[in-house]
Amino acid sequence: MRLRGIVPLLVIVAAAAAPTAALARYEGNVNFFVGQKWLNTSDWSPVDEQPELGVMLAFAPERSRVYFALDVLASQASTTATSSIHGTVDVTGETREYDVGVRKVWNVGTTHPFLGAGGCLIVSRLRYDSPTYSPSYGDENYGIWVDGGVTWRIGGHFNLGFNLRASLAHGRFDSATPPKDVEVGGFHAGMLLGYGW
Repeated sequence: MRLRGIVPLLVIVAAAAAPTAALARYEGNVNFFVGQKWLNTSDWSPVDEQPELGVMLAFAPERSRVYFALDVLASQASTTATSSIHGTVDVTGETREYDVGVRKVWNVGTTHPFLGAGGCLIVSRLRYDSPTYSPSYGDENYGIWVDGGVTWRIGGHFNLGFNLRASLAHGRFDSATPPKDVEVGGFHAGMLLGYGW
């Protein structure tokens, strides 16, 4: 699974999460997401189920329980299909979601339930590759997202938990014949592993 663009972001976020004097006045979490994204089957089959990686950053002034949230998630799946016209076709679908919003966090001892919502930009692409047929469709669309989950604080700073989310955005593949309206958001589920300060 290629994650172009997300690796530099992970490095930046990890550096920002280091406990420096500037961050001492803030509290928050940076969590890595490992899971799955389910897209609309009629629009994305046979690559409508895509493994997904991401990073979720949330922070706020000390003692605040409403955090500013920045999330980036990237999903991709590839498979081979058989067409009666074009023969063997390699199919690749991928999305990247850039989310901005707020996340409400509750502290119950070492347990931290949370709910979040906001706006997103979703970059999507669907490619076919065969000896006689190699179109590529894509779009960039704005939408909304909501999520919920829980993390448990281990050893004072390390987080372990899970996240469920849904994103909603409508795309349009204008290069298709005829142009095709598609759902580029989906349902996401995954595990969280990260650091809290």
